[in-house]
Amino acid sequence: MADWRILSRITALIGGALALVSCASTPGLSYTVAEPAANSHAASLRRVAVLGFSGWHGGEFARSFDASLREARFEGAPWFDVTAPTGDPALYSGGFGPSAQARAIEFGEAYGLDGVWYGDVDTDSWASHVYYEMRKKCVEWDGLFDCETRKEYEVACRDFEARATARMVLVDVRSGQIVVDRLFSDDDSDKRCRERGEGWRHGGHHSRLDPAAPEMERNLLHSLSGRLRREIAPYTRSQKARLMTSPSLPYMDLTNGFAQAVSLAEDGRGQAACALFETMDERFGEEDPALAYNLAACAEMAGDLDAARDRYEAALQIGGMTLTPDFLKDADEALRRLGALEVDRDAMDYLINARLEE
Repeated sequence: MADWRILSRITALIGGALALVSCASTPGLSYTVAEPAANSHAASLRRVAVLGFSGWHGGEFARSFDASLREARFEGAPWFDVTAPTGDPALYSGGFGPSAQARAIEFGEAYGLDGVWYGDVDTDSWASHVYYEMRKKCVEWDGLFDCETRKEYEVACRDFEARATARMVLVDVRSGQIVVDRLFSDDDSDKRCRERGEGWRHGGHHSRLDPAAPEMERNLLHSLSGRLRREIAPYTRSQKARLMTSPSLPYMDLTNGFAQAVSLAEDGRGQAACALFETMDERFGEEDPALAYNLAACAEMAGDLDAARDRYEAALQIGGMTLTPDFLKDADEALRRLGALEVDRDAMDYLINARLEE
């Protein structure tokens, strides 16, 4: 029974590896897609400021989050116009509720902003008592990589754990509405050892007395400051339109042309591949559904979604009842992908046009 279980696991691992190789080697045309932010209201508030964050490391987190907003770029240009706060501690004293919201709106109105960010951070860390381990090191070498004599020595070690939580709030200055109110948390652990005799700067459990703990807390908060990137601003990602690797009709010119074009696509030369498909279209465009499908993929890569939809549908009409289940599945996936791209395109047009109309 145990042998069968081992064999089953090995078979599953091999199958998974083959599936990954198959996905990675699927021929297609790669292109970049503009994805709208998950929170369109937050993305529309483009003149913003980070007013402040209360709590331990609050100032550092505010600066890190401010930097993440400034680094949010779309098509090479900054998405947000970030205003630096005055730094007046009386204007923002931390906390939540109507008073904090009112202070943020007051600040936004004073500086003509669309939105203002504020919030709170909380960090905590723990360190174990010192414990000891034995290590070995080479004290005498017989050649470059040949150790002749090793010596045991003792090291003092401590285990560290850190946790960080950040609550980020965005208020719409004009409407007074809370647009974002998100809580993120993360934790980390580490082990650090020193040779006996070096000692620890401080003993006991109070981890903040050791520089390792604040460093871990700051690293966690820096990571949390970028969690909202795709929720509040548009971004780009890679997409692939799959290609049919062989024609539906058994013509030698088509077969050779497909092989050459697919090879070009696999080498990252999508435009050259599409130029070849266009040349083949002049002779066989109304006859071969696989060619019509690949021309649809070319239109998709070029961003002409209307032409891509027309050509995918034309491929289905040309093939009719002769199409294989795999062809029908690929065409259905392509049309679904186009539908999602059209929704994203309309959302991006709305965001950009709304800003231009202001």
